[in-house]
Amino acid sequence: MKLRTFIARRLLLLIPVLIGLTMITFTISHIIPADPAQAWAGGDKADQAQVEAIEEEYHLNEPLHVQYYYYMRDLLRYGEMGRSPVSGRDVSEDIKEYFPATFELTLFAMFFVIIIGIPTGIFSAIKRNKVPDHLIRVVSLMGSSMPIFWLGLLLQLVFAQWPALHWGQPILPPSGRIGTFIDPPTHLTGLFTVDSLLTLNAPAFTSSVAHIILPAFTLCFAVLGTIMRVMRSSMLDVMNQEYMKTARAKGLKEKDVIYKHGVKNALIPTTTILGMAFGGLLGGAVLTESIFGWPGMGRYAITSILFLDFPAIMGFTLLMGFVFVLMNLLVDILYAYLDPRIRLG
Repeated sequence: MKLRTFIARRLLLLIPVLIGLTMITFTISHIIPADPAQAWAGGDKADQAQVEAIEEEYHLNEPLHVQYYYYMRDLLRYGEMGRSPVSGRDVSEDIKEYFPATFELTLFAMFFVIIIGIPTGIFSAIKRNKVPDHLIRVVSLMGSSMPIFWLGLLLQLVFAQWPALHWGQPILPPSGRIGTFIDPPTHLTGLFTVDSLLTLNAPAFTSSVAHIILPAFTLCFAVLGTIMRVMRSSMLDVMNQEYMKTARAKGLKEKDVIYKHGVKNALIPTTTILGMAFGGLLGGAVLTESIFGWPGMGRYAITSILFLDFPAIMGFTLLMGFVFVLMNLLVDILYAYLDPRIRLG
C-alpha cells in the first residue's frame, strides 16, 4: 500500500474515533449529579431567571440525546466547540490561547527525553551489569516511581528557593512562563522560544528558556525512566542477533556495529513509546503546570472540571483525542522508515 493511501485511510478512520470520543465524554460529563446552570450563574446565590436563561442557551433543559445533537450540529456545521460559560469566550479561542504553552512545554520535555533517554539506554546496554548500568537502572526506576508533584517541588527548592535564600538570586525561575519585567515576544506561533528567536528578541528568549527548563524536566522524568529501560532492553536484544555477529565477523569496529547496525533496529519499539509519550505528556501536564504556574491546557482543563464547564471539557477531550490518533499515525510511518520490511497495511 502506498504511503499516501495509508495516510488518507487513517485520517478517515479518525472521524469515527472522534465521534465515539465525543459521545463517551459528553455522556459522562452530563450525567454527574450537579446543576451546571446554577454553578455558572453563581452558585447558591444565583438568580432563578438567570439559571433558566443559561439552561435555555445551552439546552440543559432538554434530554441528553437532544443536547448531544445540538452540540454535534454546531461542531460539524460551524466548527464551533461552544461558548465557555466560565471564560465567556468560544472554546476554540481559549484553546488557541492555552494550547501553545502546553505544546511548547511538551516539545522541551520530549527533547530532554530523546537527548538523555536514548543515549543513556544505549550506554547502559553496552555496559551491561557494570557500575554505570546499575546506576542508570536505579535512575530509570526512580523516574517511574517518583511522584511528579514531589519532584517539581524538590526542583523548585534546589534550583530556586534555596539559592534565592542563600545567594539572593535563584539559579532557575520557580514559576511562570517569562520574567515579570520582560514583555512577551510578538505573537507569531504562540511559542515564546520560537517567537523570540524569529523576532530576534534576546531577553525574551533567554527568559523563556530559563523558565521552561524546570517544568519540562519534571514533566519528562517519568517517561525518561521508561525510555531508558526500553532502549536498554531493545539494544540487548539486538546485540545478540545474527546480523550483529556477522558484522563483527567482517571486522567492523564495535562502535560501527552498534551505531550503524544496532541502534536503528533497537529504535523500533522505542519509537512506539515516544509517540504515545508525546500525546500523554501533552494531555497529562496538569500537575506540572499547576506546580510551576504554567498557563497551559492542563490548568485550563482542571479549572473547567472544577466549574463544570462542559464546552471546555469537550474541547479539551477532542483536541487530546486528535493528538493521540495523529501520533499513532506518525509512529506507523516511522516504523516503515526504520524497518523497510514493515509494510503499511
